[in-house]
Amino acid sequence: MACRVPRGMKGCLLLLALVTGAGTLSAQTTGLAVSIDGHGRYSIAVPGQEKAVLVAGVAAKIDGQWLHSSDYPKHDVESRSAEGYWGKGQEWQVTFSGLTGKPELLYRIRDYDAQPFADIVVTVRNTTGRPVEVQGLRAVESGGDGVAVPGTPSADR
Repeated sequence: MACRVPRGMKGCLLLLALVTGAGTLSAQTTGLAVSIDGHGRYSIAVPGQEKAVLVAGVAAKIDGQWLHSSDYPKHDVESRSAEGYWGKGQEWQVTFSGLTGKPELLYRIRDYDAQPFADIVVTVRNTTGRPVEVQGLRAVESGGDGVAVPGTPSADR
């Protein structure tokens, strides 16, 4: 499914729920520890585990080309307290920008204080001055180690 985003508009939201489970900004709640690193990647960890369960960025397929958050030369992080369906929590919005002729890529991740749950929304903000076609979004774009499920290898199948 593709959607067309007129210039100056936001478009194509994707919501992904993460039920599993040190950067510049972080929060630890009941069952999860979320942080944003110096490159704008998020990590989700289970407190007491040595390694994050997931370290990822985001991506969008725009006009037939995948744009990855790691492609952008600049990112800004905003943090605030928030409230959602599962109660109070911490929310970060990360905006990736600075690619000439390409729209901005944003994600918002919210971690809930009383629940082992986080949600992620990915947005494309068209700042190009021309219409763009968004053909896909990835809320989890993991490279390197990927997902690290706690426990023995035989237990994670």
